[in-house]
Amino acid sequence: MSLTCDRVEVISDEKKAYAEGHVVLYRGQDVFRGDKVYYDFQNDIASFPGGYIADAPWYSTGEQIEQVSKDKIEVYNGSITSCDLDRPHYALTAKRMTIYPGDKVIARNVVFRVLNRPIFWWPYYILSLENREPPIEINPGYSKRYGLYVMTTKGFGVNKYISGKLHLDWMNKRGFGAGVEFQYDFQEFFGETKNNLKADGSDLENKINLFGRGDIKTYAIKDHHSPNPLASDPYNEKNLMTEDRGRFSWRHLSQLDRHTSLRVHWNELSDEFFLRDFFQREYREEVSPESFINITRNTQRYGLLFDFVKRTNRFDSTLEKLPEIRFNWKTSELGDTGLFYQNEETFSVLNSKTSRSGVDTDVIRGHTSHQVNYPRRFFRFDFNPFLNWDGTYWTKGVSKGFEDRHHIVRRTWGGGNEVTTRFYRIYNVGGSFLGIKADEIRHVVQPSFNYTFKRQVTLEDYKILQLDSIDSRSISDTFVFGIENRIQTKRTVKGVKQRVDIVSAGTFFTYDMAYHSPGGAKWTTWNNNIQLRPYQWLTFEWNGNVDMIRDRFTTSNEDVLLNYRNLYVIFGHRYLQESSSLVTMDLNYWLNERWALGYYWRHEFDENQTQEFELRLTRDLHDWLLDFGFNSKRNDSEDARDYEAFIELTLKAYPLRSLKSGSRRTISRPRIGNTVSGSTSNYTVEQFLRGGYQPEGDASAGYLIQPNKA
Repeated sequence: MSLTCDRVEVISDEKKAYAEGHVVLYRGQDVFRGDKVYYDFQNDIASFPGGYIADAPWYSTGEQIEQVSKDKIEVYNGSITSCDLDRPHYALTAKRMTIYPGDKVIARNVVFRVLNRPIFWWPYYILSLENREPPIEINPGYSKRYGLYVMTTKGFGVNKYISGKLHLDWMNKRGFGAGVEFQYDFQEFFGETKNNLKADGSDLENKINLFGRGDIKTYAIKDHHSPNPLASDPYNEKNLMTEDRGRFSWRHLSQLDRHTSLRVHWNELSDEFFLRDFFQREYREEVSPESFINITRNTQRYGLLFDFVKRTNRFDSTLEKLPEIRFNWKTSELGDTGLFYQNEETFSVLNSKTSRSGVDTDVIRGHTSHQVNYPRRFFRFDFNPFLNWDGTYWTKGVSKGFEDRHHIVRRTWGGGNEVTTRFYRIYNVGGSFLGIKADEIRHVVQPSFNYTFKRQVTLEDYKILQLDSIDSRSISDTFVFGIENRIQTKRTVKGVKQRVDIVSAGTFFTYDMAYHSPGGAKWTTWNNNIQLRPYQWLTFEWNGNVDMIRDRFTTSNEDVLLNYRNLYVIFGHRYLQESSSLVTMDLNYWLNERWALGYYWRHEFDENQTQEFELRLTRDLHDWLLDFGFNSKRNDSEDARDYEAFIELTLKAYPLRSLKSGSRRTISRPRIGNTVSGSTSNYTVEQFLRGGYQPEGDASAGYLIQPNKA
């Protein structure tokens, strides 16, 4: 804590101070300003007549500000806003407000003002300072799926550790729906800090979050246009019916100690179409969410997994694990022999359940796997020869002649060798070529050769119930030849000079000696990946796999991320042989200091159909961003299109706080940020828009997130 002023009187014995004239008090990230201040340092009590509090992104003023304690501040005849101007564009004003720093603001008789004009009134209002969810959302619109609709969401905070949202929805075609969501994080409240020692003897703090964090989601609706899951065409008009539909979902994560974590995912749905109809974003992320409980323990020497998977929705096909326990002894040297050993033991109680069927296939399985490595280096080459063997036990078989056979055992053994080396050369060059800045160039070449074989399999796959990867073993004899190239330089990224890959490319060929077809051994696959980052504002990535037997691509994925001055473009292409060729593009451009243009397009070339497009304009309102435009989206459930106009008002300081009408694009984020060295992986369209217009010639524009001008 520090204090600056023109004049101050200090009573040392009582630890009190009285200051006048341009008083500024700094306490952590909080800043208090006023003409006068009285402060009792011993009891954390203060009084600011005509005071001002800055705790970015929120600013508060009041005729009288009283700090009752370190964690409670009373503001009388005051206001709170995220606008830092002397005359803010908007503010919440109240006769009395109670601020709990870092937690929430509770106000009574609240008026929402824009340009000092009253717009809305609340008798009582809670504003969360920690929860980034919107305090209230009203989303009216029209779509073919719902007809006329009004979706309302009210955010609330129970306390510092629990917050939530209440959903009340009306849809002309579907009916009334309601739900409650809770988010919780008890780390600060129940967390226990334990001191441990690092290898160098220094203290290491580990936060043990026994009660964990997570979320709970519920929703229920009496749907008047519910699809019939048992019909061949569930969404056909004649098959629609009135049904009670809903969900219960719980996600939880606890850190039990520094090595052990508990994770719970529990999902119960009324039918397989529920998420598609009412929660499309979740549906696109996970079509059929699983329910499981697992405990994971990871140490330097071993790993232990307890995995319990249970089918909670009868319409799903699920491999239940009741439970599966897996122990892994990590690679460790056997004495001083130079031999390294690793081991995995698995015990599984499995039950394969088929959708909408009472027929189950259950089996108890035990599996043991062992591998010994003998890594050595000769000249520039690293060799890693290895031998492995495993054994598996099943309580019964499944093929003809094996249904009634119990206590089946399979043994396999194999091995291989990995050979790698690396060459590099440094070129002491600098400057710029075609705008590509370089500070010393390093070219790295890394050839590799991998050989693996499986020589003995005592039981064929067709005699075993195939449930997961452990059940499948076959004789193999495979060579993989590869070479990787990287061109690197040094650049300043976020104020720190670091090595950046300008070019990274790898190609790998697989030759299978045991290929089962006429002609025997063959070249089977060719895998490629390329990443280019010639400029800090441009990144390109491509990876593709070629089936060399049939001479065609099986997969091909391209990503481009361009962020130059006032232009931000995301482009992606996903190709899957005989299945999909999907292109997505999101383009945003600041036309001037106030206006930005945006366009989103998602097209499936395999069906020659545009799945979604959107045209939007963004108006910079200093503290807010106003988006409005038009969206057209394919309705997957009814094989039709939804057309919507939307308006969305987003607070810059808290981008998740918004007032909106209509839907928004369901964009897939590029994967490029996590795979290219030196890229800004977390940079988003929303951050680009909050950064605002960049004047021509601004050297910092193009690839840095600009601060909020407000």
